Amino acid sequence: FAAVLYPVYSLALSGVNAPTELMKAPFEVFAVVAALEAVRGGRVRLGWVVATGLLLGAAGTIKQTAAFTTVALFSAILWRVRGRWLLTTTAFSSGVVCAPLGFALLFWGDGHLPALLAGAVFGAAGRLGGDNISFIGGLLRFYPSMKPLIVLLVAATFMLTRGGRLLGGPLAAGAGFTVAWLAGEAAGIVAARSMYDHYFLA
Repeated sequence: FAAVLYPVYSLALSGVNAPTELMKAPFEVFAVVAALEAVRGGRVRLGWVVATGLLLGAAGTIKQTAAFTTVALFSAILWRVRGRWLLTTTAFSSGVVCAPLGFALLFWGDGHLPALLAGAVFGAAGRLGGDNISFIGGLLRFYPSMKPLIVLLVAATFMLTRGGRLLGGPLAAGAGFTVAWLAGEAAGIVAARSMYDHYFLA
């Protein structure tokens, strides 16, 4: 259902003018799938934890707001592993740094590492001021901006609350990761403090 509606929302939310949201979305979607596999069966699978970090690190090289989703999903994984925190953190971190480190080495080899840091790190931090909207103002504008997505939100809520009965439990089991993903994306939007339509493609 979401796959059918996503192209429509991509057009309605100016997605064709902002390819970064569309490009990072597949990495985050598969990161959620990998995170679910990482904790499936009640035990942590470190290979899938590394894969989750690798995908989220790649998403972060496309758009820095993926950092909020990274923290949210990592927190959800830690909540589920209960006891192997250090090993899980090491595995996840080793995956996350791969893509950014690769770009850093590439730019360093060409002598352009300062330009990379200025544009992707310091420049991004400087853009957190957004359009001079206060943090509270961002929160107040967030909910009205969600109106175009009401159909997807209602459908997602229905599946999360009834998925266990409809499909024998797999959707219900993934509810925590879905909520963590939504929370991370919402935090990224509010932190940017620029309520552009295409931000809500995330």
